[in-house]
Amino acid sequence: MVNRRVQTTIGELYIETVGSGPPAMLWHSLFVDSHQWDRVRARLSQHRTLLMVDGPGHGRSGPPPMKFSLEDCAAAAMQVLDALGIGRVDWVGNAWGGHVGIVLGAIEPQRIKSIVAGAAPLHPLRPSQRMQINALVTIYRLFGPTRLVRNAVEAALLSYDVRRNDVQAVRLVRDAFVAAEKTGMYRAMRDVMLHRPDITDSFRALRVPILLIAGEQDEFWTPDDAMDAARQNRAAVASTIDRSSHLAALEAADLFVQRTLEFWNSNNVSTTSNGFAIGQPVPESLVQAVKHCPKPNDEAGRQ
Repeated sequence: MVNRRVQTTIGELYIETVGSGPPAMLWHSLFVDSHQWDRVRARLSQHRTLLMVDGPGHGRSGPPPMKFSLEDCAAAAMQVLDALGIGRVDWVGNAWGGHVGIVLGAIEPQRIKSIVAGAAPLHPLRPSQRMQINALVTIYRLFGPTRLVRNAVEAALLSYDVRRNDVQAVRLVRDAFVAAEKTGMYRAMRDVMLHRPDITDSFRALRVPILLIAGEQDEFWTPDDAMDAARQNRAAVASTIDRSSHLAALEAADLFVQRTLEFWNSNNVSTTSNGFAIGQPVPESLVQAVKHCPKPNDEAGRQ
C-alpha cells in the first residue's frame, strides 16, 4: 500500500494506492471519503491497482478553493494521474465521483478506459430537492453537523434497512461527515451539489464503456433514471443493486463487486481509435439486471 499527497488546482489531494494490475481510480460520494470503498477494496484490488482519492474537503485531503466545479475536479484527477505517471484508468465513482468521471471522460477521453458510475444523476437538483437541501446546507454552514443534518445525510445515503441493521455502515458515514473540516465540506456541498450543472451533453459525448449503477431504494437516482440515461449513449448499460440506496459499494458490497468485475471483464478487449469496445458482449447478469429494472414511466420531460 502506498499513500501519496498531490498538490492540484483544487487543493492537496490524498491518494491511497493498493492492489495490482491495470490502474483504476476511485472517487467517493459527497459527505463520505475513500473509506466508502472499505468493503470492496480487497476484492477489486485483486484485479486492479486501486487509486482511491479523498475528494477536496473530505477525509485526509485539504480544503477546496473558494469556488470550484466538476471541470476543476476532472482537471485535478488528471493532475493526480500525471503525478503518478499513469496514462489511462478505469474509473469508478459514486455520485460526486461518478460526475467527475463523466466530465473527465468527455474532456479527456484518452485518459479513461471505462466508467462505473453509481448514483450519479445527469440532471441538476430538481426545484423541490434544491429547496430542501439548501436549507440543510445553510444549517450546516451556520451550526456544523448537527443531529438534524447528520440524520438527513444518513437518510439520503443509506437505505432504511441499512440504517436500521448495519451499525458499521452508519458509523462510517457519520464519522466521515463529522470529521470533515467545516469550511471545506460546505464549499463542496455548495459547488458540487447545490450548483451541480446538467452533464447530459458530457454523458452523450462519452465513447467508452459505461456501467450506470442505481440503488433499488435511491430517491435521487432511481433505476428508471439509470435506464433513461443509458438509452442516451450506445456504450452505456444500466444495472440495479437490490437492497441499497445511494452507496451501493457500502450497502451491498457483494453485488457491487460482482457487477463491476463482470463489467471490467466484458470490456477487457481491444478498442477502436475512438474508444468503443469491440469483440465481447455485455455479461448476461447485467443484461438480466437491466431486464428486471422497473419500466420507466411516461412522464413528459422527466429529467
